[in-house]
Amino acid sequence: MGINRPVYAASAAWRGFFVGGEMTTYESHILGHREFVGGEWERVGRLMFEWMLREGLKPHHYFLDAGCGGLRCGVHFIPYLDVGHYWGLDKRQWLLDAGLECELDAQARAEKQPRFIVNAGFDLGAVPAGVAFDYVLAASLFTHLRQTEIQHCVEALLPRMASNGRLYATYFRWAGKSEPQIIAGPYGELYGPELDEDWFAGMVQCLGAEVEPVSQYGKPELQEMLCVRKAGGEGGSGNRVGSGC
Repeated sequence: MGINRPVYAASAAWRGFFVGGEMTTYESHILGHREFVGGEWERVGRLMFEWMLREGLKPHHYFLDAGCGGLRCGVHFIPYLDVGHYWGLDKRQWLLDAGLECELDAQARAEKQPRFIVNAGFDLGAVPAGVAFDYVLAASLFTHLRQTEIQHCVEALLPRMASNGRLYATYFRWAGKSEPQIIAGPYGELYGPELDEDWFAGMVQCLGAEVEPVSQYGKPELQEMLCVRKAGGEGGSGNRVGSGC
């Protein structure tokens, strides 16, 4: 007997809020959109929101939710931020559609005008030149990326951040005892790649930024958190002299 799998579709009114990608029939799945991103929906979303507030996020800041998925975090950030200041980036159209249809309050949609970009390459070319992100959150994103993809992500994000912008990312720490572990998730995607912190710090330095460890934020699913800051107010400017890059 076949399984009836849920199918979500964004309303026509929402098509104008998407940049890039076609509004096509998307992949179906057994779990709902909440379970697809790992469950603990309310706890993790609220945890990330409250952490960003403690780190200084204000309504006037521009905020990028990298790997926004079904808006587990977005449902908290969108009502808080000023109009048009929330941007979400994800590679799965169906997951965004599910979040918009099932999670985000209709009034918040209309009043806050969040913007979304759909692509798998971290392409932010559709973001207007006048928008520089003060805060970027990559919650449970690096935990699904290979090392080369993490580097590509950071290379794409840094130039679109404000001079004092910050990127917060969660990750699994590599113990250093063997090669970083990579396993396949239930849908064939990567899950659990462990981050070599020394490699990451060196890579970020070569991009003109610096890494700071973050503690006491709650550690959902035992994930650590780090913060990437532009060094000296500049970033994405290439190799630094004497850095060995």
